[in-house]
Amino acid sequence: MNNHRQAYCCVCFGVFFLFSIFSMNILLAANPFGEEGAPVQNPTTVTNSNVTTPPDAGTESINSLKTQFDARNKLSGLYKTKILSYPIIKGKISFTDTNLTNYPRAVWLESPILTEHGCQNNSLKKDKRADKVKKMGLFSSTVQTPIVTADFDGRAFVVKAIVAHYGGTTEGNDSGVVTPSLPELAKPAELEKANEAIETEILKLEFEYDDLIVKYAALEQGMFKGGEKKAVEARWAEIKGLIADKKAAMAKNQTQMDQRIFEAGIGAENKGEFQKALSLFQLYDHWDNDSRAHAGNCYEQLKDFNSAIKYYNQISPQTNPVLIKTANCFEQLKDYNSAISYYNKVSPMTADVQVKIANCQHLNGNDKDGLATLMGVLGSYNNSPEQLDALKKIDDWNLLTEVPESQKNVADVYLKKAFLDSGDQAVADYKRTCAIQGTANNSDEKTSSKAIVDKYAATKKQANDANQTALAAASTRFDQEQKQAQNDLATKKNDYQAKFNDIPRAYDEECNQKKDIFERERNQALMVLSEKQSTYQNKLNDAPRAYNVQADAKRQELQTEKNTLSNLQRNCEQAYSTYVSKKNDRDTSSSRVQTLDSQLNSARIQLSKLKEAYAAAHPAPSTDPYSSGSTTGNSTDPYASKPSGSSTDPYASKPSGSSTDPYASKPSGSSTDPYASKPQGSSTDPYANKPSGSNTDPYASKPQGSSTDPYASSSGVTAAQVSAAEQEVARLSSLDDQEKNRYNSLCSETNDALNYSNQLISSRDVQSKKVDDLTYNYNNFMDYSHKQAFITWYVSSEKAEMDKAQNNCDTTYNTNNQTNFINQRYNNLLTDSGKQAFADQYVAPEKNARDNAQNLCDTTYNSSNKTNFVKNDGTVVQTAWALNVASKNFATVDGLAKNAGYQ
Repeated sequence: MNNHRQAYCCVCFGVFFLFSIFSMNILLAANPFGEEGAPVQNPTTVTNSNVTTPPDAGTESINSLKTQFDARNKLSGLYKTKILSYPIIKGKISFTDTNLTNYPRAVWLESPILTEHGCQNNSLKKDKRADKVKKMGLFSSTVQTPIVTADFDGRAFVVKAIVAHYGGTTEGNDSGVVTPSLPELAKPAELEKANEAIETEILKLEFEYDDLIVKYAALEQGMFKGGEKKAVEARWAEIKGLIADKKAAMAKNQTQMDQRIFEAGIGAENKGEFQKALSLFQLYDHWDNDSRAHAGNCYEQLKDFNSAIKYYNQISPQTNPVLIKTANCFEQLKDYNSAISYYNKVSPMTADVQVKIANCQHLNGNDKDGLATLMGVLGSYNNSPEQLDALKKIDDWNLLTEVPESQKNVADVYLKKAFLDSGDQAVADYKRTCAIQGTANNSDEKTSSKAIVDKYAATKKQANDANQTALAAASTRFDQEQKQAQNDLATKKNDYQAKFNDIPRAYDEECNQKKDIFERERNQALMVLSEKQSTYQNKLNDAPRAYNVQADAKRQELQTEKNTLSNLQRNCEQAYSTYVSKKNDRDTSSSRVQTLDSQLNSARIQLSKLKEAYAAAHPAPSTDPYSSGSTTGNSTDPYASKPSGSSTDPYASKPSGSSTDPYASKPSGSSTDPYASKPQGSSTDPYANKPSGSNTDPYASKPQGSSTDPYASSSGVTAAQVSAAEQEVARLSSLDDQEKNRYNSLCSETNDALNYSNQLISSRDVQSKKVDDLTYNYNNFMDYSHKQAFITWYVSSEKAEMDKAQNNCDTTYNTNNQTNFINQRYNNLLTDSGKQAFADQYVAPEKNARDNAQNLCDTTYNSSNKTNFVKNDGTVVQTAWALNVASKNFATVDGLAKNAGYQ
């Protein structure tokens, strides 16, 4: 039973785990933080009491439902309720368990039934009751009966089902289930109602499991019930599987229910019904990152920034959108230090966040840090909206006056802006640059402009000088590398020609090397052939000896098995002799049992007759045990000292014919005596008119002292005779029991002897077949043809190796096959095409080097390509680009200065 319980708990845990996973992976609506999400965190219930705005329509209904849910959900156990409000009632049950040691029905009731179905305030007691059980006659025994009682609270439909199964009473109002009126919760309510039906089916299966516990306990008391017990165990396993399937179905419904509640909350949020959305999120009750994000957004929209921050801080990990919204809430609360702290956690840092940080620094009275932050935004200036906003804030906050040392850097930013803008805006930017620099340098705007133009003119001249230097260096390098390439080409041509002239010598050397290889391999093949021939001959010479070894082994094996067969035959004869002896002893014992049964039966009849004769000869003096008692208070007669009419004697005061005494008024011939009114010879008295020697009296014709008539003598049967007869019956009964036990033992021994004899006979037959097979194999092996076959097989491996080596010498390494050997292995070396291929391969590296050198002189270092070479030189390209930029910048600055009227 414990194994069943453990297996069931494992199934329950697995289903509950799956249920939790399903609940966490609900299809989520649009995240208020955009596409950047966050992993799911363990749900944490958040209590928020800071909302002060009026509730939206339907909010109070949801909050009321949530209150009911909180109060009753703890009474739903594994099967969580959310939408429907079930009435709670009390149940009391009592039943008989099946085992005093482990109370299996009580264990099953407690878990899973009470625990998983949420029943609480449980008072489950395991007790025992002493019951008298009548065994036989006036004697009875006492047994301990396990009794289980339980008081518990729970949902009405659960409690009523449990009481209906186990027997008991219910207490409390079970009037109806409260269903919410909000249309958004209609479908979730339907799903929860469907789960109620499934939970009821689970209860039925659990009650069936309990019934099987009772059935199993009864089967354990009987014999030969293994098949029925296995059927119960199989049904137990099947029930657990069915319960697991139904729990999975409930989990699926719960997931859909949660999804619809969450979607309803998103819908309310999108409509601006933030308080209603928060109530639905609380009812949803699966606090993951997404639900916390939506709840935080609702509180933020309701201006409850502290509650919003609480939910945002419970999101993990903290993504950039969460950090920004948290910082914004702190900013709204004027906690600028906290806001800056959260803005600084954003990674990678963006320009818009830097502007927000600068704004908090300014609002916190720290303009110097704010300006430093804005200057970080203005780095790598590209006219972005954030950079334009930063420049505006510098002016709005009057930071150039507050932090004068920053004027030069800001002037540089406005100059960069002038390069990016056009028309009047660019001119205005340039004027602003000159004005700020003039203030910083204590000069006028025209002087500042001239300094800027001169700076860019100098930059242009430096770029032009660098470009001219690079052009001259590239031209010189071309001339040097061209000369080097031409010298290298001449060297490569000489190398190629020398290698080409060496082809005949190299070819002859290659051919001689291949011939030497052929000879070495041919000699090796001949040596291998000699070794293989020697090995084959040695094996062939050893074949007769090996054959004789095999023959001796088979002969010994055959003789061993024959000896085994002979032993089995002797054992069979001995076992059968033992069986016959046991059978004879059993039959003798059977005859003795029959004789003893007959003797015992006769002795019992004789004892019965002696007892009857003894009783007739010694009648009891009175049927009243107190007949001899004194009336003067003898203690043996409880009424001796009582006066007539005493209340202790029910008939003392009654007249002789009183109706309370059934025989008081009856005459001698009363109807209570069937023979009272009959004459002596009446036909109703079988012996009334029979003579003394009538044949109806078995002893009538016997003389009075006959030994066959126990009543013949006047003295009658003695107690000693009765006692002797009883002892004889006891003696015969003991001998009969002993002989019957001996007979039963002999029956068992006879059967065992017969079985053992049959087993030996079977083993003997198998062994006989084995000996026949070995005899056939041995005779066949000794045949001459088989001997030759054995020798052929014995040397087959060595012969195959020898033949293989002979074939290798006769084909591959035949002296007439030398040319074919070289051509096949070395690409037709001895043919004209092979000779040409050798020559081409021999000079290939030098030829490729010559051709590459020729191509380099004809292309890269051709005099007509000098201009292109110089133009594409890396240094020339860089300096040309720098000169072009410097020229454009100078032209732009010069034009801005002229348009600004500074020239």
